[in-house]
Amino acid sequence: MFTLSDHWPMGLCQDLAMVNQQAVDRLSFEFFQDSDDLDSFRYVILNTSADVFALRLYDHQPAPGYVLIGMENAGSAEEQIRTFLAATDLDTSELTWRVFDDPTDR
Repeated sequence: MFTLSDHWPMGLCQDLAMVNQQAVDRLSFEFFQDSDDLDSFRYVILNTSADVFALRLYDHQPAPGYVLIGMENAGSAEEQIRTFLAATDLDTSELTWRVFDDPTDR
């Protein structure tokens, strides 16, 4: 289970995976608009009981999909990805790419 927010906490900056855009759209999240020095983007913050995540989609990014962003000191990338997938009822087939803690673990 999770709650949604528009508050971007400090330390939320580790790209973990790219999530299929259609899969995220099926979740019917309310996204917020913002911009940085690269482009404007849509985002939502998800607070689980264990972790905080963001999903971000730049308006003009070259590849479709939402970047899953985790906290830099919240455990391994694999653990964070598993927590996100469990909270949203998505599975690994919805990930376009993902970070591996151990490059030989593919």
